[in-house]
Formats: sequence, C-alpha cells, structure tokens
Amino acid sequence: MNELFVSTKYKMVNYSIHKIAFVLLLFYTVFSLNCNKKIATIPQKQYIAYDTHAPISASICLWKGNKRAAYTIAFDDIRSSHYLISAPELSRRNMVGTFNLNTANVLDWNHWRAVAEEGHELASHTVHHVNLTKLSDDSIRWELQKSKQIIETMVPQNGPVLSFTNPYGKGSECVKSIVKQYYLSERDYWGINDSSMTPEQLYNIKGVGVYPPFDEAKLKEKLELALKKRAWILVYFHT
Repeated sequence: MNELFVSTKYKMVNYSIHKIAFVLLLFYTVFSLNCNKKIATIPQKQYIAYDTHAPISASICLWKGNKRAAYTIAFDDIRSSHYLISAPELSRRNMVGTFNLNTANVLDWNHWRAVAEEGHELASHTVHHVNLTKLSDDSIRWELQKSKQIIETMVPQNGPVLSFTNPYGKGSECVKSIVKQYYLSERDYWGINDSSMTPEQLYNIKGVGVYPPFDEAKLKEKLELALKKRAWILVYFHT
C-alpha cells in the first residue's frame, strides 16, 4: 500500500506538473503574441540628416517690429503750442512725444495733465532753465530734485519722471554725477544715437534740434542717415 500510494501520489504530482507546465506554455505563447503585436505597432523614430558644417544664418532685430531705425520726438520749454497743437496732432497719429518742462514757467498744470493722460511723457528740464555748469553742486541738486518732485506731485498720472534734458544742451561730468541720482537718462549732446546703447550711455543721449526757419531738407538728411546706420534719432522742437 505504501508503494502504491507512493506510486499513485507520484503520478498525481507528475500530472499536476504537466498541467501547470501546459498552462505556463499557453500563457507564454499568448503573452508573446501580444507583446509582438504591441512592438509591431510602435512607430519608428524618424531622423533627419544634418550637415554640421552647413552655415547657419541668423540676424538680430535691433528695433521693435524689425524697423530700420528708431525715432523720438521731443519738445522743450513748455510752449503753449505744445499742448494746443503738438500733443493733439501726435495723438491723432497714434504717436507719443516727450515734453521737457522747466516747471517754474508752468501757469496751468491742467494742460499738462491732459497731455500725460494721452500717453505722452513729461520729463524734467530743471525748474528755472538755467545753465547748470555755472551752479554749485547744491544748486544743481536742487534744480534736478525739485523739478522731478513738482512734476510727479502735480501730474501723478505721468508716473515717475525718468528723463532729464540739460538746458542749452550744456552738461558736465559734475552735472552728470548728480543727474544719475534722480534720473535714468540725460540729453545734452547733438547728433544721432547708436543702436546698442548701454545703460551708462543713456546719460549721453544725443538730439537733433529743429529751429525756425524750419528746413525740412536738412532734417530729411538726418533721418536718412539714421535709417542708413539703423540708429536712433531724437528730434526736438521748441516752437
């Protein structure tokens, strides 16, 4: 009985092993087919040949919209024609201007509030329009700080006053060192500005003055030069 039992037990175990092996073989076959099917449906990566020696062309956009040059229009010395004619005509053309104010000569701030509300910039031109190179450091500082303070107080919609223009176009290293304490730019030279000015060079902004009797041909020459150099031209008027 022990021998039969053992024999019978062995056969049963042997049968079970074969059954399990069959199931594993079936599972493996099905799984392999499914895996092969999945692998077959995976899209192959596409590679594009590239010649590393081929030249690459690139260009730098100097001005917004890839324009050839930049143009700024400014007005000095708070003439009535500035808020009666210049600002409205600029707004009608979707243009903005910079109006440099010597604040002691402002008679009615409402005019300049209206100019600022149209999106134009109000900038400092000192309080009394004096030659700063002939003043003491304390007097220079007062003219610069007071002008900025008055404009920001009387025309808050203009925001911080960031630009300064020297009266008579006269500046110096002493004046510049004080200007840097209150403003981000200074105009006191004549000419056309380079397209790649550094923050430091913004304290050496050049301008092209246009005075009566107005010579359009002469101004056109300057504009064409700015286009040729892909530069920045700042044209300023008084009347």
